[in-house]
Amino acid sequence: MKANKQGLFLCAGLFLAIVTGCKEDNPDPEISVAEPAVLFTSGGGSREIIVKSVNLTEEGWQPSSDADWCATEKDGDILAIKVEPNISTAIRSALVTLSGGGALFPVTIDVRQEAGEARTFRVDNLETYSIDSEGGKVVVPVFSNVEWTVVSDAGWIACEKDAESSRILLTASANTSENALEATVTVAPVDETVAEPVTLTVRQGTRAENPYYKWLGHYDIKASTIMKQNAETGELDVPAELWFHAHSTNGYVYQEAPGECYGTSYETTYTTTYCDILEDEYNTSLLLKNFLGAGMVLKLAYDKNTNTVTLPAGWMVAESAWEAIYLCCTVVSYTYTASQSKYTTYRAGYNSVELNCSISEDASVVTMAGLPDLSADGCVTGLGLWGMGESGSMYPYPKTYLPMGPEIYLVRNDSQE
Repeated sequence: MKANKQGLFLCAGLFLAIVTGCKEDNPDPEISVAEPAVLFTSGGGSREIIVKSVNLTEEGWQPSSDADWCATEKDGDILAIKVEPNISTAIRSALVTLSGGGALFPVTIDVRQEAGEARTFRVDNLETYSIDSEGGKVVVPVFSNVEWTVVSDAGWIACEKDAESSRILLTASANTSENALEATVTVAPVDETVAEPVTLTVRQGTRAENPYYKWLGHYDIKASTIMKQNAETGELDVPAELWFHAHSTNGYVYQEAPGECYGTSYETTYTTTYCDILEDEYNTSLLLKNFLGAGMVLKLAYDKNTNTVTLPAGWMVAESAWEAIYLCCTVVSYTYTASQSKYTTYRAGYNSVELNCSISEDASVVTMAGLPDLSADGCVTGLGLWGMGESGSMYPYPKTYLPMGPEIYLVRNDSQE
C-alpha cells in the first residue's frame, strides 16, 4: 500500500513538470513598449518607438489613435507617431493603442502636445498709402503667424506678397494721366476665423501735384523789402527793395529794380533780374539758371522729405581765360545821405554761406533764407557776383547789381518765359 502511494506522488510530480515545461515553451501573446508616454512641441513632428511582441499570431499588432491630429504608422516592429502643429492655445492629448495578434492585453501610449501660440493677424494699416506720380514702391508690414493673401481691385498697382519678410510690396509705374489714381488692396487670413480682412487705400497723385515739379518755372528776383528813410520827414517809412550796384567801391542802393537809381542811372549791366528753375535729377537736384548772370547754371540739392532746396553761395559759377566768377554772400557797409535820398557804400566784403530755399504752398514764391543780419553793425548782406583774376584777389564784379537784405525772393512769373 505504501509503495502504491509513492508511485502516485511520483506520477503527479512528473505531470506537473510536463505542464510547466509546456507553458515556458509557449508563452502567452504579449505586446510591450519602453515609452508609454511621449510629448511633442506645438510645432508637431514625428517620433519612432520600438514595439516588442511575443508569440503573436500572423496578423501581428496594429496601431490606432483616438485623435485625427495624431496619426500612426507601422513598419515592422517600429511604430511612427506623427503629430500635426497645434494651432490652438491649449495643451492637447491623444491615446495610441496597440492591439491584435492574439495579445491578451492591448498597450496604450499617452501622447501629449504643448499649446500653440495664439494666432495673430495684423497689418500696419495707414489711412492712405501714397505713391509718387513718377512711380515707386510702398512697403506694408504684416504681422501674422497664419497664412494670408493679398489682392488689389485696380490694375495699375501690383501687389507682391513677401511672406518670408512678412510684408507686402505695392508697386506702380508713372501716372501719365491728368487724374489721380486710387485702389483698394485687401489683405486677409486664409482662415476667416482668425481675423477680419484689412483694406488698404493706395493713392497715386499726378505730376501737377508732385512737390518736385512745383519748383519748375520762370521767376523774377526780388530783394528784401526794408524801411528807407523818407527825405522829407526823416522817418523810416518808405518801403524800398534794396539793390547794391557794383560800379565801384562806392555803389548805390536802388529801389524797385536795377536801373532805377537815386541820382545816377547805369545803362549797361550784366545782371539778370530773372531766373529759371529747371528739372535735373528727379527728387535729388534742381538747376538754377540765369540767376544774376545770363547763362550761369547752379546745381541745387533737393530734399524730398522737407521739399526744400540748398543754394551754395561761394561757388564758382563761370570761368574765362583771365578770371573766374563766384556767387557769394556780400556784406556792404553803408551810410544814408538824407539830402540826396541815397545810401553811400564805402566797404564791401564777401563770404560763403548756404541758403535754405523753401517754396510757398501755392508755389508762387521761393524764399532764400540764411544770409546773416548785420543791420545792427550798419551793414547789409545780400548775394552778388565776384571776380578773381590771375592775382588771386577777389573783387565785386563790375556793372552788376546785388539783391540785398536778409532774404532774397524769387517770384513766379511764368508769363515771361
